[in-house]
Amino acid sequence: MEKEGIEKVSHKDLFWNIGATVLKVASAAILLPFILKYFSNELVGIWIIFMAITTLVVLIDFGFRPTFTRNVSYIFSGVKNLQIQGIETTATHHLETDYGLLNGLIHSMRWFYSRGALFILILSATVGTGYIFYLLREYSGDKTEVLIAWVILCMNNTYNFYTFYYESLLMGKGLVRKNKQIIIIGRLAYLAVAIVLILCGAGLIAVVSSQIIATIITRILSYNVFFTKSLKSKLANAIPKNKIELIKAIYPNAVKIGLVYCGSVLVMQSTVFIGSFYLNLDEIGSFGITLQLTTLLVTLSKLYLDTFFPKIVQYYSHNDFSSIKQIYRKGKWYFFIIFITGGAMLLFLGNPVLQLIGSKTPLIPFSLLAVLLLFLLLDTQQVLASNILLAGNKVPFLKSNLITGLFSILLIFALLTIYPTGLWALILGPGIAQIVYQNWKWPIVTHKLLKENS
Repeated sequence: MEKEGIEKVSHKDLFWNIGATVLKVASAAILLPFILKYFSNELVGIWIIFMAITTLVVLIDFGFRPTFTRNVSYIFSGVKNLQIQGIETTATHHLETDYGLLNGLIHSMRWFYSRGALFILILSATVGTGYIFYLLREYSGDKTEVLIAWVILCMNNTYNFYTFYYESLLMGKGLVRKNKQIIIIGRLAYLAVAIVLILCGAGLIAVVSSQIIATIITRILSYNVFFTKSLKSKLANAIPKNKIELIKAIYPNAVKIGLVYCGSVLVMQSTVFIGSFYLNLDEIGSFGITLQLTTLLVTLSKLYLDTFFPKIVQYYSHNDFSSIKQIYRKGKWYFFIIFITGGAMLLFLGNPVLQLIGSKTPLIPFSLLAVLLLFLLLDTQQVLASNILLAGNKVPFLKSNLITGLFSILLIFALLTIYPTGLWALILGPGIAQIVYQNWKWPIVTHKLLKENS
């Protein structure tokens, strides 16, 4: 039997990651015209609420998925024990994978996600269903259609959450290319089924049915790619480590990551919420579409380090900081090239392109966009540095992240007294809050770590 370990990650994985990311965004744009043409305004509103509910369901994971992903990488790197803080380093690159530990971790993931899925199902069936009935009080369309679609959505959200760990297994083992190819297949299946069913008059049921079909296809392919005949044989012959003990080792940092995410939401998403009280509808539309495009730019600029993250984790477990430094340096170059190029295109070509496609909503004014891009450049550089620290199974930035989030909100309200129109306050508040400490602190810490150990 061949030895299992982290797969080699190459630039091909990066290209597939880019393709999957772009398709994820493009698929929404491809489907939207069909929804707007064949759905009533009321049904479009219901669909938007369904999408918001699906997004909220993902938040229940609360940082466990990236934590599980890292621990899968640790195990395939030869680690024999999972620790609450830090990593058990290995002396050689050729240690055998501890299949008992891997088996226990898989049991832990199933234990966690099965309970999360049950919680989602109960919450959806009770509170969620009551909320849907409340929305349908004055709905003039086919209420049965909405209720059937709601049942299918509940089934999809429950099954999707229960099998969340499949992606952790693939990414943790370094199967980045395979994972992204599967995502692309699932997304194409979603589009094909949704468009055909919408054209056949299935309405909202078409969209949610295509979602659950795509989810099932994605999970079946993911299972078959990870659980090879060889691996299943090794797992069957290995005694799994105690899942409760493994959960106890994993959950402290998982919760910290979840709290860090909450801090990030406070910094970024609070701007939209606060802005809704101070901006007119035209400004909200411009600000919203600007945030969508800049978020896509940030995501694309981070893809190099995101793709090679399993290798960074592996090198961390081997104490090979020279290799981490090389990946980090290349990742920063990739980030700067993509971000500066994309940012310039948004600044000078964004509005002309939007006008060309007939959009009635422009981006925010040039000066505002330029400042926003500068702040996002600093923020993303900080995130890249923070991820290097996170690979070592430490979350030193939890406290500063939460404080920055609260400071950001207070600063926004303070600036609104100076800029009552709102837009400058919404951009300067989070930007200043981040630049005071976080934007320079964690890049410096990461630089020192790599310099002292490589």
